[in-house]
Formats: sequence, C-alpha cells, structure tokens
Amino acid sequence: MVALLPSPVLQFSDANGLPYAGGSLLTYIPGTTTPVTTWSESTGTTANLNPVPLDSAGECTIYASGAVRLILHDVSGNLIFDQPSNTLVSTAMAPVCIAPDLATARAAMGVTAAIATETSARIAADATTLASATSGVATETAARIAADGVNATAIATETAARIAADAALAASISASTLTKTGVCVTNSGGTGTVTFSPAFPTACSCVLLTVQGGAVGAWAEVQAVTTSGCTITTSSPLFGSGWAGGPCSVYWLATGN
Repeated sequence: MVALLPSPVLQFSDANGLPYAGGSLLTYIPGTTTPVTTWSESTGTTANLNPVPLDSAGECTIYASGAVRLILHDVSGNLIFDQPSNTLVSTAMAPVCIAPDLATARAAMGVTAAIATETSARIAADATTLASATSGVATETAARIAADGVNATAIATETAARIAADAALAASISASTLTKTGVCVTNSGGTGTVTFSPAFPTACSCVLLTVQGGAVGAWAEVQAVTTSGCTITTSSPLFGSGWAGGPCSVYWLATGN
C-alpha cells in the first residue's frame, strides 16, 4: 500500500496566514517539562536546539521519535499553543515501517533471527530428547535382558532342584518299599490266615492272591489287612459244583513299607 508522506518542515502561521517569524518551539516529554531531543535530519545525528528557532517564514525542520509535547511562542515570547504531537512511529519501529518488503521488515523486527534461534533450540532439544530416549531404551533393554537371564537361571536352578528332589523321593520310595510272598492253606470252610514275617514297619499297601488247584473260576478275597498279616477267604468256582471252597492252597504277594 502507499501512504501520504508527512512534511519534516513545519510552518506556523497566525489566523491571518502571517508566519510566526522568529518564534520558537519548545519540545518536552508529554505531560512534563522534561526536554526531549529532536533532530534536523532523518538520521538522528544532528540535534536541534531546544527551543527550536523558527526562520523568517515561521518554519523549522524537526524530526522526532514517538510522542512529543510542543509549545509554540511568537517572537515576543507570547504562548501560541501547548499541544501534544506524535510521530506515530518510534525510532525503533522506523526501520520496519520503511522496509521495502516483508522479509526486510521481519529481519528489522528480529523475527527472522528469533525464528532461527528457536529452530536451532528445537533441533537441539529434539536431539537431546532423542538421545535420552535412545539411551533409556538401550538401558531398559539391557535391564530386561539381564532380568530375563536371572529368571532363566532361577528357573533352571529350580528345575534342577525339583528333578533332584523327585529323584530322591523316587529313590526313597523304592528303597522303602518291601515285598513279601508266601502260601496259605485254607481250611474246609475256605478261610485262612496270612502272616507277614517279619511284619511291615509302617503299613501293608497291597496283597495279591492266586488260588492253586480246585475248580475253574475259584477265587480268593483279602480281609482285615494289618502290618503283620491278613485273613483270606476262598469261594466256590463260578462254573461247576462239588467244591465247598476249601481246603486249598493260596499263593500271596504283599507290598508295603
């Protein structure tokens, strides 16, 4: 966009259009009597007098930065006006306002440098975060591997202990199992007594019987088993007749501990 250029040369005249030749213009900070510096050229190198003298045409060249209190006196020292004024653009913002393009304006405001600084900071922060995350993952992975190794060792140790315990238990069971055999002759009623000699130390766990001779299908039962023996009875054959269940020989095999 384009805009109207303000005139740096100010002219002050009365109501009749006559210039305030030889008058003066005081410049203060607004609302105070503290002098504020103005300049005779745009670079801000050569300062004006304060008050600024007006020439024969009632003119002066005055550049300022920001708000200024202007007090005009005529050549006789009479107060003409006391008014605030403003350049609208401060010295700090002037390079931005007169920049020929947006890139120059952004650079003048420090936006370009700020973006570059922020970008560098972000890149550095991301690199630090990535390095930290990578290190953390590596540490966690190593810890997991170590923990898995410890667990594997513990499992292997426990498995070996269990196997050893089972083997010891099996050996103990095998070593403590006793076997006894013998033959018992029943009476005519088919009843007989088996004596374990010597008796089992703890218990008799099993007794197997086989009837010798007699009719086919004759069988025997175990009764009242103790650590020292048991009672057996024989029964008539399942098929045929003429056998009252005894006497007969019964072979027995007993196990216990």
